[in-house]
Amino acid sequence: MRKKRTSMITTLMAISTVACLALPKQTYAATGTSDLSTQIALNGTTIETAMHIAVNDPWTHHLTSWLPIYYLNEAMQHMQVSGTWNGTTHVWNLTPNTKRFVLHMHSLPTSRTMAQNEMAIAIHSVIIEYAPKRVALDPYSGVMTTYVPVYYIEQALAHLSVQSSWNGTDWDMRATTVQITPSLPLQGLFMINQEDGWGLSGHHIWRTTNGGLTWNNASPLPFSTVRLGDNPIYKVRGGGADFLTASDAWIVQQTMNTQGQYVDTRVDYTTTGGRTWHATTIPVAGYGASLSFVNAQDGWLMVDIGAAAGSEGVKLFHTTNGGVSWELSATGDMNHTAIPFGGNKNGIAFSTPTHGFMTGENALYGFAWLYQSTNAGMSFTRQRLAIPSSQNHSPLNIFPPQFFGQHGILPVLNGLGGLMIYDTTNDGESWSPTALLQPSGTHNQVQFVDPINQQTIYVLDTKTNRQSNAMVSGTLYVTHNGGSTWSKVQSGSEFAQAEQVDFVSSQDGYLLTGSPGSTSVVFHTTDGGYMWTPMSPTVNR
Repeated sequence: MRKKRTSMITTLMAISTVACLALPKQTYAATGTSDLSTQIALNGTTIETAMHIAVNDPWTHHLTSWLPIYYLNEAMQHMQVSGTWNGTTHVWNLTPNTKRFVLHMHSLPTSRTMAQNEMAIAIHSVIIEYAPKRVALDPYSGVMTTYVPVYYIEQALAHLSVQSSWNGTDWDMRATTVQITPSLPLQGLFMINQEDGWGLSGHHIWRTTNGGLTWNNASPLPFSTVRLGDNPIYKVRGGGADFLTASDAWIVQQTMNTQGQYVDTRVDYTTTGGRTWHATTIPVAGYGASLSFVNAQDGWLMVDIGAAAGSEGVKLFHTTNGGVSWELSATGDMNHTAIPFGGNKNGIAFSTPTHGFMTGENALYGFAWLYQSTNAGMSFTRQRLAIPSSQNHSPLNIFPPQFFGQHGILPVLNGLGGLMIYDTTNDGESWSPTALLQPSGTHNQVQFVDPINQQTIYVLDTKTNRQSNAMVSGTLYVTHNGGSTWSKVQSGSEFAQAEQVDFVSSQDGYLLTGSPGSTSVVFHTTDGGYMWTPMSPTVNR
């Protein structure tokens, strides 16, 4: 379609306040004519010229103003929003091209079949609004085009936090520019409660006491790096760091000599929220580590001492004094069998000072690499899981369980990215599977289990590009019945590089985005993940 165009300006903006629009009985429309010239403006500056029509809304039977979708798509580009119209499905899809939009994907309509004179408006292919549509002649181009009432456009743009006003002939979209300051080059974000939290990067430990608004350097000296192990989601339980409370934390550093060889393993610990640190060095060379503390005194350290094809040697150490000293509990290698040498280990988790689990994966289809100890880690025996027949056709990756008293959940990931949650009510003596979550992504990881109501579980599903291994999309899922059924919470633009979601309650959570080791942006939600607000923290190095 060809038309007369106005000059284009470039506008880069982030959006803040939601436009709350009540449905009026009549949208103000110029009367006495079917076509009127309309100026479409952004923050008071005209960006497009179009012709609108004033006819009755078939749903409300009131006179209202309609704008052509083609010119709306042109206007959306000035906000870095790509608009596409599908004349077959009758869906107008909006795709924000910048992370600076704060999406509000709640109060969505129920999916339904549309009549011939109806259409849908979507964001990222998720329908957010239904509207009447009308096909009429565009005076500028002389061809038939599709029109939609202004009111329903305003309702849809509210999901992008865009406010707008219509005076009967002209339409002005209003957006507040917000400068999003990148936060930290974080690898992990661990909020203890709504105020206290820890941040972990390659060369720093960070501490916040005001909900992430300010971060202070709380690193021990000297400090090199923290190896997080194979499973980044279990950095809190079963990785190279364990942030148990706002005061108690442990991190593992594995040091090299001048020849580049690992020579020992050092555990730094604090009981003062990072203000002071103490260190204990264990004379064992390692290539990765996992920590698990059940309280401020009893903890375990699993050190990777070398791998072979499909096998991994480990040493397990135990402390009963908060990390002041460590004793060797068991070894798993070709000469020691207290821990099986076969299988790739990915973490440990203890539920009591004597009862714990070691998890991993094996190349055998349908084999659950799950071992438990009932003697504080001195030895481990295999625990069998009831694997549904549909899951016996790929390798299984078992991740460390999380316990809340006698109740616990055990994530099991199949080779196709599907996730099953196993549930126990007897401290892991037996496990029962729930429904399979099989989303479209390639990584499917448990992020949070509500400690008050363990039936609420959040899972982050991410998809990566097979060639570049770069993250291209992410989706947040939630279950409120322990995994029996799942629902999609959010899949907006802020999830394009989602690294981690960390909730402190079923409603209050944080989203960490960005490539590992690069500058990250942290978003905050207070409604269970439907609306996310970017944070601009102060960093005190």
